[in-house]
Amino acid sequence: MDNLTSGQVQYEERTHDDDDDELRLPVDHEPAALTIDIIDKFNIGFTPVDLRGRPLLDLSNTGGWRAALFIFGNETANNTVATGVFTSMVFYMYYEMHISLPKANVIVNNWMGATGLLALFSGFIADAYLGRFYTICVFSVIDVLGLLLLMITSIVVGLKPSSSGCGVVALYLGKCTQASTTQMSVLYLSLYTIALGLGGIRPCLSTFGADQFDMENPKEKLQLARFFNWYYLAYTLGGVFSSTLVVFLYTSVSWAWAFGCLTIAMALANLLFLLGTPLYRHHLPSGSPLTRLLQVLVASSRKRKVQVPDDESLLYEVHDKESAIVGSRRLHHVHDLRFFDKAAVQIEEEQKSTSVQAPNPWKLCTVTQVEELKAIMRLMPIWACTIIVTTLAF
Repeated sequence: MDNLTSGQVQYEERTHDDDDDELRLPVDHEPAALTIDIIDKFNIGFTPVDLRGRPLLDLSNTGGWRAALFIFGNETANNTVATGVFTSMVFYMYYEMHISLPKANVIVNNWMGATGLLALFSGFIADAYLGRFYTICVFSVIDVLGLLLLMITSIVVGLKPSSSGCGVVALYLGKCTQASTTQMSVLYLSLYTIALGLGGIRPCLSTFGADQFDMENPKEKLQLARFFNWYYLAYTLGGVFSSTLVVFLYTSVSWAWAFGCLTIAMALANLLFLLGTPLYRHHLPSGSPLTRLLQVLVASSRKRKVQVPDDESLLYEVHDKESAIVGSRRLHHVHDLRFFDKAAVQIEEEQKSTSVQAPNPWKLCTVTQVEELKAIMRLMPIWACTIIVTTLAF
């Protein structure tokens, strides 16, 4: 063990013959030759992997602040685009597309809502299939394409209504030529392509940044808290840039320059993000948490008449590995929201079937799965308060 450096991961397993003996993984040991117990540690997602899904046994050359810097740049550009489009689109529709202010506000608010809902879709895709890195890459390209199309609508004359004889008074009275169905369709296409891109990036970027810090390393665990401080500073800088530079461009130069700068900023941020690829730590997709939460709700509803035992050890949990949930640690049972514990109660037929095969998660859930839902339920009051704040802000 003396030849292991501090940046290399060490894994320990107790042998069955001698509790005092320890089996440790040598640095030059290939993953294919690992024991079953250690392979299981890889499979449950604790160990960071490279872009090809191979375990990273030496973390000294990846992750940390070096990788985080590339993520900060992407987040700054991402929020610059989101805030820039949001703050400018009402005026663009009013002055360029000749849409009334109330209608323009409705369109922009619907666009903001769609961006938030699409974040749920992309989060599901990242957790269940693509992983965070590939999800960010795919939706970043979509974002740039939407911005490019928006810039084109501000340049091509045929994609905007004529402004001939459209003065301030005529515009206020609604007497200017309004945008045609085709012109509005192109504008909607660009906006909702941007919404898809922004919604795809938003839930993945911060969590991908958190993946760059090893929670098993005490030093990096402390750095993770500081990471989120810097991350939200980058987020705020994006809002500052969009509220100053973008506003200056569309008021003093042209709409094409304003949207063009947003497009260039996002494209450069994507390039910067890709340059950091060799430094990133990845985690394998672990399945959708939304599905797991629904399974607890369904299972507990099915067993609503079942009595929860006082002995928590009688609740169902796996014991042959850390957790039945890929990438998750086992959570301890908490004595609140007891109704959801019904999802982990084993009825007689389930006790017989679980000894030979894995149970149907829509009928029987693990304690860890139930505690996930409980944690979400405890956060609901906080989230409810943010709805009011967000509504007042926008």
